[in-house]
Amino acid sequence: MGFNGLVARNVRRRRLVLGALAVLAMLVAACGRSGFQYIENDADTVFVKIPAEWELLSEGIVDFTVTTEDGQLELLPGDETLPWRAVFDASPPALRGQLQHVAGSVEVQPVDRRLRSGLNLSRFLGFDPTDPDNEVEVLRQYGVSEGGFHGLRIVYRPSLETAVEATVDRVLLTDDRGSAVYDLLVFCSVACYDENAEVIDEIMTTFTVVR
Repeated sequence: MGFNGLVARNVRRRRLVLGALAVLAMLVAACGRSGFQYIENDADTVFVKIPAEWELLSEGIVDFTVTTEDGQLELLPGDETLPWRAVFDASPPALRGQLQHVAGSVEVQPVDRRLRSGLNLSRFLGFDPTDPDNEVEVLRQYGVSEGGFHGLRIVYRPSLETAVEATVDRVLLTDDRGSAVYDLLVFCSVACYDENAEVIDEIMTTFTVVR
């Protein structure tokens, strides 16, 4: 191939690269206008999508783990080692805690290796959804499995000592070894949940955990 042919091929290649970059820039810009923000942990293993106008109240390493009574966490190489939590809220500051707006949290809870055999995700709910005598009304529940992680999504109405009834939506995931539990929780009043059902469902179904 002569010099002119090489120049022509390089020009075409440059145009293709520039074209691809332009498309990428358009996609990035479109995502920026989508009205959502992403919460992720420092290890880049957990991703939660929430509306851009909601406030991230806190995010970082916290002091809880799933361990035995001796309190000493025993892990294996490659396990999650740092418990992490992020808390978000759609409420104006003056209305926080009143259940009129959506609020929630996402957690990574390392599990002591001595507790992994037969790990039951129901223990993280605080109640047994199969027990007909509990005071929790389970609206729907189904299994979730994706990308090497499995668990459940459950929507329920707990017994609260307040005048406002709430609806809680949770996704609980773990891996095949039970090395950690990934917990996404969203809640608000019954009326608020019904009004925001579409955006809540998008948050729950796009919750992502990667290895």
